[in-house]
Amino acid sequence: MDPGYYAACTAMMAQAQSLELVANNLANGSTAGYRAQRSIFRSVLAANAGMPISEVNQATNNFGVLEGSRLDMAQGGLQTTGNQLDLAIEGPGFFAVQTANGKVFTRNGSFHLSHGQLVTSEGDPVLGQKGIIKVPDGPVTMSGDGTLSVDGAVAGKIEVVEFPPEVQLQSVGKTYYSAEKSNGVPSKKSVVRQGALESSNVDPVMGAVDLITVQRSTEMMQRALSIFDTQFNRIAAEELPRMG
Repeated sequence: MDPGYYAACTAMMAQAQSLELVANNLANGSTAGYRAQRSIFRSVLAANAGMPISEVNQATNNFGVLEGSRLDMAQGGLQTTGNQLDLAIEGPGFFAVQTANGKVFTRNGSFHLSHGQLVTSEGDPVLGQKGIIKVPDGPVTMSGDGTLSVDGAVAGKIEVVEFPPEVQLQSVGKTYYSAEKSNGVPSKKSVVRQGALESSNVDPVMGAVDLITVQRSTEMMQRALSIFDTQFNRIAAEELPRMG
């Protein structure tokens, strides 16, 4: 089988995965705390520098060119809500959350009270520096460092952590993220804003451009596969009678 046929097929699969990411980003353009995901395409030639061309072709055919995805960590805009339990982080930090499957992290500060606990919109407890925060009845105030007070009495300090660039966060839900073998470190560069939410950092214009780019790339691969099919059919029509 022609190596170009395999290359076109793997490129099609890579574009399909990229299209899924782009569509998911656009669908979450209004989701508080959402982090856009970006496709990472591997440079086959750079990754296989010094290899014979035949081996580079084999590497391309076996593995395609989509390396994976990476979260866009750009700050989203802050939208004032006036809700005393809505919290936004200005800076690189994440709120820590306890779920049934372990500790995760989020930028979505749309919180509420449930059975005296501060919980996320999914109902999972928000963690403080000393564990789950118990919040008594009364007016809640939040300082920039995450200290939560009720009627002037400190109830706890929300855990806000950040991660070094080499730690890759993985999406485990719409706005939940996990970090393999890392719980982050206390964020000294982050400020907690009360009565506000961070908007999704998806740029709708760039998202539309990405969508068009992926669609055009897919169409090109489809045309390439169609050309290969035509060539294979022609060769078969010419060569098979001779073999008989």
